[in-house]
Amino acid sequence: MTRAQAAVAGAVWLVLSIGLWAVGSRPAVVVLAGIVAVIAVGLVLLTNLVDDVLPIVWVGRSDAADSTRRVERCLTPLRNQLDLARRYGAPDLHETLLELVDHRLLAHHRVDRATDPSAAAAVLTPTLARLVGGPLRPITSARELRQILTDIEAL
Repeated sequence: MTRAQAAVAGAVWLVLSIGLWAVGSRPAVVVLAGIVAVIAVGLVLLTNLVDDVLPIVWVGRSDAADSTRRVERCLTPLRNQLDLARRYGAPDLHETLLELVDHRLLAHHRVDRATDPSAAAAVLTPTLARLVGGPLRPITSARELRQILTDIEAL
């Protein structure tokens, strides 16, 4: 509390004491001084606190959360196709995975598997090479699908 603030608090106490004495209410000046002092200190603390508080900057969602949601959106149809492949032996999952491999090969390595199979084989992992070159066989485990998807993402 600065001297000016203390002087203002003292002036308020003096005005209140004289005003209450003038109307004949015989104020307890010590108690009134304590009340004025507590209020003055509270106001000083409040104004100092308002000046010193930093604004909070709220940030949006993290990129990791968005990336995770995107991957989950992509994996949901694949999980559904895996479930169908387990139940009915549907070839849709295998075809979808081949399309993903072809897309990643073109996008990241500029290799078309149909026109240049040797260049594609040089880039593919053993798991993807079995998927691409082997006979059409159902993918029946989530672990196998996870490994294939990890390899496709690494392309």
